[in-house]
Parts: sequence; C-alpha cells; structure tokens
Amino acid sequence: MVRVPKPTAEELKTIPLFASVSRDDRALLAAGMGTVELASGGVVIAEGQPNHAFYVVRDGELDVNIRNERRQSLHAGAFFGEISLGRGTTATATVVARTPSTLYVLDEESFRTLMQNTDAVLRIRGAMTDREAADRLFPQRR
Repeated sequence: MVRVPKPTAEELKTIPLFASVSRDDRALLAAGMGTVELASGGVVIAEGQPNHAFYVVRDGELDVNIRNERRQSLHAGAFFGEISLGRGTTATATVVARTPSTLYVLDEESFRTLMQNTDAVLRIRGAMTDREAADRLFPQRR
C-alpha cells in the first residue's frame, strides 16, 4: 500500500457517508484520515486477522471474499472494516483490490469521532446489520 495526501473536507462531502456531516466535523475527520493507494491484487484486510481501521473507497473496485468466495464488489463511496472495528473482533472478510484503488482510512480514534454523528452512525450500523444478516442467511457453500 502506498500512502498519498490526506483528503480535504470538501472531498469528503462528495461521499454519501459524509455528506450530512458538518464542514467542521468533516475537517476534523479529514485531519485524522489517511489515504492509501493499492495495486490490483492488494489485500486491505484479511479474514480472521486483526483490523484497526475503517476504510472508504475513493475510487477503484475491490472484492469482498468470505471463506475464499467472492461475496460482493465495492466501488467509490462504499465502506468496510466497520464490523471488526466496531465490535472489536477480527476481520469478517478479506478485501482485495480488483483494480488499482484509492481508499480513505480512519484509525480507531477517528472512527469513534465519526460514530458521534447521528446520520453516519445510522448508515454504518445499517450496513453492519445488513452484512451480518447476509452472512447468516447466505452461508458459504462448502
């Protein structure tokens, strides 16, 4: 992974997750956020391994794999890492860049700041619930 300059508050406003966050809060988040570039095939998080960050896709396409089976693809505006970070568990999936990709990265402290925003909390918790339910409803074929 290659680190690139941090995003600005205005760049974050273009991402649905951050659209309703105040400019001041977006500026605070941007200050605590990193940016990472990945080549195709780059692994961001690995199922069963510790994860200490929350990721938002700026551009590119990534695959989410559970037990070595592709479950979904992520594109600009999608986010991941919230389940393991929010629950304090290991990663529930492996996320791999299908194409060259750029990700915004929040560390645990910045993620906690984001979780104080009501709209963001609702979006993130909704995604967590949907993803966990999908994993229970559609278990992997063995």
